[in-house]
Amino acid sequence: MKPAHEREQLTKDINVLLHQPYDSTLDEIYAFLKRIDDVDDKDES
Repeated sequence: MKPAHEREQLTKDINVLLHQPYDSTLDEIYAFLKRIDDVDDKDES
């Protein structure tokens, strides 16, 4: 796991990028993150 300050900066950078794309791109990002979350849930089981 990354140190807290690196995670915080990465989150800030991601948020900047998330405010720039078109809605269709946001939909794709959401679907990608959802797939990652689903895989993580399966790995934890």
